Amino acid sequence: MERNKAWFNVPHMLSGPANFFGPEGPADPTGLSRDFRYQRFLTAVSRLQPQALSECTRLVFEQIWASEEARDADGNAAMSEEVLARIGEEAGLSAEDSAACVEEITADENKAALIACVEEAVRAPLRLAPG
Repeated sequence: MERNKAWFNVPHMLSGPANFFGPEGPADPTGLSRDFRYQRFLTAVSRLQPQALSECTRLVFEQIWASEEARDADGNAAMSEEVLARIGEEAGLSAEDSAACVEEITADENKAALIACVEEAVRAPLRLAPG
């Protein structure tokens, strides 16, 4: 965890949320790691409101990894369309623009854009940070 804190430059980073993996492990689709809503939300922001992508990404990261307020008594991190809409607004989007990005989560074009982005990332050469 200490290495993660240094790598991500988030000294207040928390351990993984209790719901990061589902009860059946990493392949369990009920876990946060398999919840594509936030990835699709960020894809929609990238497509529709690219000026807000950096801040939305930071806020999603904090929602999962650095906000004690985002966790319930069992240590589960909250993730829902309402949370994503709030993140968009906190990142500077209007309520309407944030809601439009949330609506895009289920759009075929948006899903295809995320798939293309992941495929590109898999093909890209590995670049390690210096040090």
